[in-house]
Amino acid sequence: MAKDGFHRKTYPPGARIFREGEPGQDAYLIERGRVEISANRQGADFFIASLGPGELFGEMALIDNQVRTATATALEQTEVASISRDQLQKKMEKADPVLALLLRVILKRLRWSLHRVLEHEPGVVGAEEQISTEQDRVLKNARDHAISQIKLVEELELAIKRRDFELYYQPIVSCQDGHTAGFEALIRWRHPERGLLFPMNFINTAEDTGLIVPMGLWALEQACWDLLRLQEAAPPTRSRRSPLFVSVNLSASQLQNADEVSRLIDVLKKVGTDPASVKLEITESLLIENPDLSSRVLSELKELGVTLAIDDFGTGYSSLSYLHRFPLDTLKVDRSFVETMLENYGSLQVVRAVVGLAQELGMDIVAEGVGSAEQLSRLRELGCAYAQGFLVSEPLTIGDALQFLAQGRVPLPGLAGVRGKL
Repeated sequence: MAKDGFHRKTYPPGARIFREGEPGQDAYLIERGRVEISANRQGADFFIASLGPGELFGEMALIDNQVRTATATALEQTEVASISRDQLQKKMEKADPVLALLLRVILKRLRWSLHRVLEHEPGVVGAEEQISTEQDRVLKNARDHAISQIKLVEELELAIKRRDFELYYQPIVSCQDGHTAGFEALIRWRHPERGLLFPMNFINTAEDTGLIVPMGLWALEQACWDLLRLQEAAPPTRSRRSPLFVSVNLSASQLQNADEVSRLIDVLKKVGTDPASVKLEITESLLIENPDLSSRVLSELKELGVTLAIDDFGTGYSSLSYLHRFPLDTLKVDRSFVETMLENYGSLQVVRAVVGLAQELGMDIVAEGVGSAEQLSRLRELGCAYAQGFLVSEPLTIGDALQFLAQGRVPLPGLAGVRGKL
């Protein structure tokens, strides 16, 4: 289990999960079974609710650091996923201060409403009459989101153990003659119920929980093994060019300490891939947030022989004056500029500037999101070296990527002739 994962606990029928008046150290999500929530008033037990699978309880004491206002009892054999105070505190610290404040205000009002309910005889006043419709809606949405995130983390942990992820490969080709220079590895999650999921559905959660580290390590190792297959499948004439490479995205979390960097290096040595054929992509924001650490870590990786790229370049706010501090080989122009450069003069100027900057620094330049012949033509005019996007190919399974190399024919618009076998 990841260090930020959720622990499961099982309670027999009649067991007290927590008691009224105790400090709140955990909240719980019911995986299986049923739980009764009750409170004691004037020596008599007051029934509040009976909860089943998918219900969250015990969260209030964690948020406002108060004692329990009710007792939770297992009605049958019950399995729960527990969320610790430390886990919640970490997430609260990352949350927008305004949202955190609103959450506490809503919680305070909810406690006041529940207090009024408990002061009446059972059945006289319902909680729904004490809480406004808008408050109830906000609370329900917040709870539903929290529950979905908890389930997502648990599913991700299981997916990492099972290796339920797949890599797809998008070709990166020369703008000038159309030869395939390499592939970018893009992760997908083969979810047992929801099918194939794209990164937008799980990467942010993986980043927040630290699960991105083992996930990223798996992706690097798998990409290295697949690269060996791709290089073996490349047509004989491909040997006249630079070795086929694979680009793999790295998270900032993978570069934050020496142990994680050592694991990356160990993977490269284990597979035996030529490091020069592995391009590690980092985001511009990593350079901005911690330039000293970035310079040290990237230099260490560079000494191993890998090539380094900045992904989505142009979307951050880095100073171009210190770009030369880092041992970078490639700039990748973000797709948002490439896709709009024919209609938006500002985007065109950004692309022109980044291409010129790369040429001045002796770096390769890759344009992402190339989707039309007109875009490719303009990139050629600007001197852009490489392109990737749907004009060339959508991301491919390893099997399709091998066929892509074998046929060696993706006729790019504007070339003198159809590209032959590479």
